[in-house]
Amino acid sequence: MNSIIRLVGLLYISELRHFGESELVIVLVGNKSDLGHNREVTEEEGQEVAEREGLCFMETSALENLKVEDAFLQMIMQIYEISSKRLLEAKINEASMPAGKTILNIDEVSETKQQSCCLG
Repeated sequence: MNSIIRLVGLLYISELRHFGESELVIVLVGNKSDLGHNREVTEEEGQEVAEREGLCFMETSALENLKVEDAFLQMIMQIYEISSKRLLEAKINEASMPAGKTILNIDEVSETKQQSCCLG
């Protein structure tokens, strides 16, 4: 694998994990799988990086409409699983809470993030 591509990719993943939520879903997508002869990264190298970093990996081809939708569905399913787990944990905690007591959850990370506006 081209060492510059690898370094940039790992730095990007590191920044996502540093600034994102702890349960951030990251899907590594190898695009243009239809251009096998012009590859910068082999499928094996992409899979290796994904396994090492704990990511989901898929190869797609927008030109051939191959697995593009699957990549989004995979990400959505992972987000759904995390959300369901959080909801279940909240219900369990709520059920075990003594009457008259309230748990206040504050997302410290979102409180410090700057809001952006995309008004054109």
